[in-house]
Amino acid sequence: MVHRRLAAACAFGAAVILSAPFVQQLFTSVSTRWPEQSRPLGIAASAVPAALVLVAGLRRIRDRRPLRYACAALGAGLGVTYIVIAGLTFTEAFHFVEYGILAVLFYRVWPGAGDWSIVALPLLAGATVGSIDEWFQWFIPIRAGEARDVLINVVATACGLLVAAAVDTPARIRRKLDRRS
Repeated sequence: MVHRRLAAACAFGAAVILSAPFVQQLFTSVSTRWPEQSRPLGIAASAVPAALVLVAGLRRIRDRRPLRYACAALGAGLGVTYIVIAGLTFTEAFHFVEYGILAVLFYRVWPGAGDWSIVALPLLAGATVGSIDEWFQWFIPIRAGEARDVLINVVATACGLLVAAAVDTPARIRRKLDRRS
């Protein structure tokens, strides 16, 4: 089961990286063809997948609801706040949602860790995929990798982790890392 979840998370990460030039072209085409509708379409392309993942996750919560709903709201709220305050473009906001989903997928890989690696490993995985993504973009003529985008990816991963932890809260987290972690 762990291998399947890891394979799914890695495949999604590879899809995020390899789809970057096509997503940019798609958003550029939409904004050129329908300049008045590009903003609502960009919001829908970012908000709809995020809302679907959030609602699907929240439906799974059965116990300690107030605390867990608050944690999910914190993750989603921090994400929206960061998108607005940082003035992210629609492409960046869409990317933000992708990395939030990636965080959820990597969080599900190590559910039984029982220590802080349950958070550290998905965060490291998101930062790694984000760094590879930005490096890859240096080889694409219409894109350029930026350190700012790596930061956006890490923040998105952290927000996704808050939502994932709210949905699938471990019974207990030990302070010390286990040797197996």
